[in-house]
Amino acid sequence: MDASTLKRPLDAAGIAALVHGFYADVRADGQLGPLFDRAIGAHWDAHLARMVDFWSTVMLGAR
Repeated sequence: MDASTLKRPLDAAGIAALVHGFYADVRADGQLGPLFDRAIGAHWDAHLARMVDFWSTVMLGAR
């Protein structure tokens, strides 16, 4: 993640940027990337959407 991601406000767009940035770093990691790719496979879009929804619920009370 870059510094601009860390300075975003706590809103839906900021949470989405944080989640997508986090998983981009995970996928680029030589050890974690292959583990996540095996577990998630071709379902990255659905996984990212679910994680954004989850963290939006936790942090913003969104449903």
